[in-house]
Amino acid sequence: MATIATRDAQRKMHRALLFLLLASPPSATPAWPERAGIPDRSKEAWRFTEHTATGVGPFARTLAASAVIGGDFYVVGGHDGNTVYTDAFRLTLDPSLHWTKLKVVRQENASLKKRAMQAHWSVDRSIFIHGGWDNSNLSTIFSDILEYNVDSQRLTTLQTTGKGPGPICRHAAAVMHTDAGRSVFVNGGWDGKEWLDSTWRLDLDASVDGRPLMPVWTVLRTEGFTPWKRSHHCLMAGPRAPHLLLFGGGDGDQDFQDLYTLDVTTGYWNAISNTTGVNKPRIQGGCGLLQLPASDANGHALIAYGGIGGKEGTKHHTVEVLPLGLPGAKGGWAWAELRLSGAWPDGRNGHSFHIVNSSCMLVFGGAAGFGDDRGNTNALLLVRPNRLVPAHELPRDGAGGWSGGGDEDDEDDGPQLLSLDGDRDGGDGGDAPLSREELQTKTVSELDEIVRTKTVTRRVQPGGPKKKKKKKRKGVRPDTPRVSVRATKDEV
Repeated sequence: MATIATRDAQRKMHRALLFLLLASPPSATPAWPERAGIPDRSKEAWRFTEHTATGVGPFARTLAASAVIGGDFYVVGGHDGNTVYTDAFRLTLDPSLHWTKLKVVRQENASLKKRAMQAHWSVDRSIFIHGGWDNSNLSTIFSDILEYNVDSQRLTTLQTTGKGPGPICRHAAAVMHTDAGRSVFVNGGWDGKEWLDSTWRLDLDASVDGRPLMPVWTVLRTEGFTPWKRSHHCLMAGPRAPHLLLFGGGDGDQDFQDLYTLDVTTGYWNAISNTTGVNKPRIQGGCGLLQLPASDANGHALIAYGGIGGKEGTKHHTVEVLPLGLPGAKGGWAWAELRLSGAWPDGRNGHSFHIVNSSCMLVFGGAAGFGDDRGNTNALLLVRPNRLVPAHELPRDGAGGWSGGGDEDDEDDGPQLLSLDGDRDGGDGGDAPLSREELQTKTVSELDEIVRTKTVTRRVQPGGPKKKKKKKRKGVRPDTPRVSVRATKDEV
């Protein structure tokens, strides 16, 4: 009898495992413990909000070096099509949005002058700028690495050994942390003669017998489904080492929308061809990894925003989301548009795009026009969860909540009412919503805490969703404070 009971338990376990495998892409590792506190954003609508920060901010520019370090956003260099900037700025995100112009103290021959189309990355408290070309003489291409420390505000030249890529521009770079230390990977680009498909590795923590050495360049020997030569693509460390993710880019004749992974230990390129949904070919777009809640077996999602590409050179304005399983997952990866509350901003390319945390994305600058009227901007946009999507607006095919906004039932054309249920005395046994004045006094971190710990609901008429043709809301007490979540430029 014990044997029969054991077999029945095993059969039930096998059925449960089979259901999980069919319901979502397989994962070879358990949910990461550090994701336990991350809220589920898949059923929320996000909103683009343009902010006007205080202080002295940067001029309109594109293709600047940028990073989020210690909770602050930094911008170094960039250009507007004519002028190459050699300045640096810090945007404080907490307790309020405030720009500060930083010094750039040059050491020896380190210079940002005339440098454009470079790659950049950040490590610790420094931003590194690699390569680029001379904006006044396009035949001159740089090969050095500049290091700008945001604390000392000094610009120095990083000394390296080994054979690196040489003069290079329009390439992509990414930092990866492994058991062997920190490494920077550089892929693709233009060397002045041809487009490149090579990959180089710069070991930042090289040592011999425990003695640290200068960073060492090596060329990575690769095989498999090597991506075609390209530039202005996205390269980033995957959610699980030792894999890199490569997305998009172009070779001057065509723009790409393909996705690859690279195992940096074996040098094997894998083409991810089993994706579904729609994404757009693009160059100069913004990409990042959004950490998903522990309940999501995918762990992370690739976020792609903006860029320019396609036959007509369209500037993209939507945000595409690709939940990621393990590289080579058989379950299939599906692209979808981020569910939006409100209007998309204008399309742009060459902008800075960073995922600050699980509930905030940051967009700065970029170009929104063509030709002489490039439409360069210094606009600062924050993309944040706005509200929970009501059940009648969620996809009915069980595909999840990443589907794009603009459904027929969506009522984002007008202000929405926001209620944050918590330990606030709202009278009549209920909780009153936060007023606009109260929301404006909250810092970014406090708003994060509110969204993470409170239940966000939208007030609708009791008994079901309000019909679209009826604009007047019923069932809400006249004395209830109404909070519009349609943010203005002055709201932080």
